[in-house]
Amino acid sequence: MDIVTVTYTREFEQQLIQSRSLNQFILEPCTHYIIIEDRFNIQQWRLALEPIYTRHKLVIIHDHPEFLRGYVMPDNKWGNGQGWIRQQCLKLWIHRLIKTDRYLVLDSKNWIARETDPELWPMFDGCGVILEFKPSVEDYSLDCFWQWGVHCSQTLGLPMPKTTFSPITPFILRTDRVADLCQRVNIDDLFRFPFPSEFILYAFFSDPGPYRLEPVHFTVWGPFWELDDEKIKSIEQDPEIQVFAVHREHDHPVTLASVGAWQARLGLVGV
Repeated sequence: MDIVTVTYTREFEQQLIQSRSLNQFILEPCTHYIIIEDRFNIQQWRLALEPIYTRHKLVIIHDHPEFLRGYVMPDNKWGNGQGWIRQQCLKLWIHRLIKTDRYLVLDSKNWIARETDPELWPMFDGCGVILEFKPSVEDYSLDCFWQWGVHCSQTLGLPMPKTTFSPITPFILRTDRVADLCQRVNIDDLFRFPFPSEFILYAFFSDPGPYRLEPVHFTVWGPFWELDDEKIKSIEQDPEIQVFAVHREHDHPVTLASVGAWQARLGLVGV
């Protein structure tokens, strides 16, 4: 299964950790496409990344004509970070180069935590978490997902799914479904919206199925999470957790120290 990461300069160090983990722990040979979204100092990226890939193939993309044309509207009136929206679109655009029936999308913050084969993960597509698709007054994020879904439904003339994929990486996409999506959707226009999500849009083209909570990942989000060594070791020993991540805005010193020690045990840092 091909693997895709869209990244940029701010995530350089995170990307090195992910690449080391992928080379070490993904069991079956694969191609890893890394799209450098801001195209800054490409030579530095190549010098750092290329020596890592001794077991898998690395493809760095920064100069593809489709990529260079911008791919995303320049004037999102809500002021969203253009890189964030652009990255979402590039995760769909990349299907044109994918050679496998499905591909795994990672964010730079994701790293592989143990020997694994994504082909054997419990979900055929998605991230293993399927949510009821409905408005929410208690959860701001869920309500944003719903509003985006209504926008997609009205714009595309498609019925609202009863469930949707949780829009979080790691996320497996079916290549043929993404090709159908990109053929039928004017992404540049559709993504002129405050809080778009490529993965919720994908749910309109691939039946998520019933509500399910079978994540293969653990992600540390908020700045107030504290994960000490004991908690980290329990996650490390959980055979269901294949991928771990810490959001770059998380800065709790105990968590960062514990995660750093785990990465050191795996040989992902200090290389």
